[in-house]
Amino acid sequence: MMPIVALLTDYGAVDSYVSEVKAVILRYRRDVQLVDISHEVGRYNVLEAAFVLRCASKTFPEDTVFLCVVDPGVGSHRKGLVINTSSGKRFVGPDNGLMYPAAEEEGVEEVYSIDVGRLNVEISQTFHGRDVFAHVVGMMISGKSLSDVLQPFREYVRLELPRPEIGAGRITCQILHVDRFGNSITNLHQSQIPADLRFFDVHLEGRNIGRIPFAPYYSAVNPGEPLFLVGGTGYLELAVNGGSAADRFRIKAGDRLVLTYQGLPPSL
Repeated sequence: MMPIVALLTDYGAVDSYVSEVKAVILRYRRDVQLVDISHEVGRYNVLEAAFVLRCASKTFPEDTVFLCVVDPGVGSHRKGLVINTSSGKRFVGPDNGLMYPAAEEEGVEEVYSIDVGRLNVEISQTFHGRDVFAHVVGMMISGKSLSDVLQPFREYVRLELPRPEIGAGRITCQILHVDRFGNSITNLHQSQIPADLRFFDVHLEGRNIGRIPFAPYYSAVNPGEPLFLVGGTGYLELAVNGGSAADRFRIKAGDRLVLTYQGLPPSL
């Protein structure tokens, strides 16, 4: 079977960086299926990348290899990792917690650090995505031995996605990702949304932005009107029908929402 390599980076689409990473992988095996998860997560935003990766990785087949690079510590003493999971999915990238939530969901089995000095390739200290991680992925999918390159590793970064604070009539949550439509996705899972909810009164970073209805789909409100709904990620998102909630309310990943409502949360 043709191997699948899924890529997630903050490299964007302006420069040649993504193509250079893919080119290295193709030098090892030309029949590989290269799938772009995203290259547009916020620059250096490890938390946002971790959320996007966890949402996406569960949809891929077993034996997919994930190359994940949002790496503000590139060139420093931080390790590069390979994480094997019980589902057969493997994750390759920097040891900054980016891969942990997705790998934990798949069942972490073995974690290895990459001995960069044993790769026998020329390495730029600012481009490990191409010069380290792409080579490791290429060796992996072409059947080349990594026994000299990988060392068992236990003290890796375990990044936990932030959890909402849920109380009677009040929820504090965080925007983890803003998609290209301006939908602002929070860390409040659909299982944590109060039953029979009709609306939230919303404060964003100390600003009162008013009462916003909870609806099942975007067009349940008039064009240009805001709403809350559960999106394809399974998490609550703030949206505008036919518009951008991020632009309308000046939202970015990392912002905090305070939501008040009438009633008790599901956990009480």
